[in-house]
Amino acid sequence: MAKSQPVNQPVLQAGFTLLELLISITIGMILMLAATSMVISTAESRRIVRYTAELQEEAFYIAHIIKQQLAQSGFRSIVMPTGASRAIPIANRDVHFPAVAGRWTDGQLVNATGNTLWYRFDGASRPDGTPDGSIYDCLGNAIPAGAIVESSISVQGNDLLCTVGGTTELLVDGSNGTRVEGMQITLGVDSNGDGEVDRIPGTATATNADFQNAINITVRILLASEDNAINHNQTYFFNGPITATDNRLRVESVASVALRH
Repeated sequence: MAKSQPVNQPVLQAGFTLLELLISITIGMILMLAATSMVISTAESRRIVRYTAELQEEAFYIAHIIKQQLAQSGFRSIVMPTGASRAIPIANRDVHFPAVAGRWTDGQLVNATGNTLWYRFDGASRPDGTPDGSIYDCLGNAIPAGAIVESSISVQGNDLLCTVGGTTELLVDGSNGTRVEGMQITLGVDSNGDGEVDRIPGTATATNADFQNAINITVRILLASEDNAINHNQTYFFNGPITATDNRLRVESVASVALRH
């Protein structure tokens, strides 16, 4: 008698329950959100690093130019004495830098108003009378002895400008990334002649006497990055705290110079 063949039984395979499926989907979404957040955060960090580096480089450049220029204010060459005098052979400041109506009093070397800083200085020459290259204006021109130069550095719109005579050049072009948003100038005034700063007026309240007696000048320039550098508003300080309503990064360029004239 032939044996009967066993009937094939279906193979049961374990599957996901609805609860397990929901948990898996939730975990996957959490991981995707975390990964997306990390990508966004990394991209913003890279933007911040890039824009901060650009602003700091521009701030250093501006401070260097202003310090170099203001360190020259009042410069005039030493003239070899013709007699036996032991006095330092340098021209009297009040005589060498005469008054100019509407801008300068006798001997005044720096002046400022609003977003403009003016300063004046002389040059230095080789024995043949050509400029020796140690004194130059903000346009890069070497100045010979006896050529008194009046220069200015100013903020107009979002640009930083250098002007000498009738020639103006951009130090910072606000349409090309970094914007200039303001300038603040304060004086360290020695009111009693003891060589110490007694008052620190801003240009809005400074008098001609303050400019004459200033032994220090500090120039602050506010720089801003391109828009959308960050994903939040930034609070910064420029003559007090200010909360920006845009997404720009901001850095101050600060130049503080002792006036030795």
